[in-house]
Amino acid sequence: MCTILTLLLTATILQTHAQCWQAYSVDGFHSVALTTDGRIATWGRNEEGQLGDGTNDQKNIASVSVATGDWVAIAAGRHLTLAQQADGSIWGWGLNFYGQLGINNTTDQNTPQQIGTDTDWRRLFGGSNQCFGIKQDGTLWSWGDNTEGELGDGTDIPKFQPVQVGTGNDWQVVATGMHHELALRTNGTLWGWGLGSSGALGTGTTQDHNAPVQIGTDSWRSIAAGMNHSLGVRTDGTLWGTGTASGANSGWPPAFAQIGTDTDWQLVSASADGNFAIKHNGTLWNWGETVNGYLAAPTQVGTDADWASVMGGSGHAMAMKQDGSLWTWGTNSQGQLGDGTYMDRTVPQPVPCDLITHVPNTPEAGQATFFTDEAGQWLFVEGADPAVGRLRILDSAGRTVWDASYAQRPVAIGHLAPGTYAVLMLHKGRMERGRFAKW
Repeated sequence: MCTILTLLLTATILQTHAQCWQAYSVDGFHSVALTTDGRIATWGRNEEGQLGDGTNDQKNIASVSVATGDWVAIAAGRHLTLAQQADGSIWGWGLNFYGQLGINNTTDQNTPQQIGTDTDWRRLFGGSNQCFGIKQDGTLWSWGDNTEGELGDGTDIPKFQPVQVGTGNDWQVVATGMHHELALRTNGTLWGWGLGSSGALGTGTTQDHNAPVQIGTDSWRSIAAGMNHSLGVRTDGTLWGTGTASGANSGWPPAFAQIGTDTDWQLVSASADGNFAIKHNGTLWNWGETVNGYLAAPTQVGTDADWASVMGGSGHAMAMKQDGSLWTWGTNSQGQLGDGTYMDRTVPQPVPCDLITHVPNTPEAGQATFFTDEAGQWLFVEGADPAVGRLRILDSAGRTVWDASYAQRPVAIGHLAPGTYAVLMLHKGRMERGRFAKW
């Protein structure tokens, strides 16, 4: 009996090192990461084209598949992805039913499409069915669905292109929920708009708002928005929440209430019904709905104390350590963990840097399939003529560990250490490349 392994064709192997990532983003059931050399890796659900690789096929391996560009920033939305290039232009792909890509139509896109022609953007924020951007001058812009006033432009009319939110020019960050949004200004004040009936705005009422309203007078450091709840860390290091799933006793109508008594919180993030936070000492915490069940109060994730940031999706999470390494865990039904499986993970697992960059095959191109035996002793290749092929195996650091004519088949791999390996095969003048794991 054989174990079939994933093949990714026409590939380029990146050298493995902990610092291959510079940014990441998750939302819904897909994940996005930006490499240190300006390439975008995507994996997970792709029914709406949110992976940006020109297909609608989901992928369970972290792979660089978005069109080449000098990318400098990324932001995942529920079923979409936004990105910015070095020239200041912004791009989007994925679900566009509500015009949330900002490209002046409602057609889904599975490759990057430029949003307008402006090149003075500073930050991007993907949301449920709406998106936001902050320009270099500090102005805030929004586009997409606006049924509950989520765009904050004073109307409930959807916008298919970016429109300015008010006249302020001191916006710092936006946290996007399902139907509500939070934002911080540079003076640390907290603002919110959108659906208020769930209490997620924390204004002490259930009133909806289609324009930003200030929430209290306190100064905030970090904010997050989930499906029907919100979280925040004040500048004094205290943790606060409002609405269902926040873990705070926020009353009714809900207002922000303190969670616990600790004063060493650094930042927060929220998924649909779950919550994540990091303390000043680098420890990672989780509560609400988790892959391990419901947690009523913040509970430490493992014992590591070198976490730098965290972000929640729909049932899964991604976090970066202080050394730049990237980790994922949670549900994996769409391959959103990028580990080559569809198995849920209850503890953080590293996202390897030995990525494979692939381009779709031309119709006339041959296709080979790589697989190993169950014992991990032999590597087989099907769909290739052994008389005209040469095969090379590289370890995760890019070092060649086997190189010979493929006429010597199958290839003995029993001597290789457990890990992930890349396969390069020159076949009929065309380089085909794949990857296999040895346990």
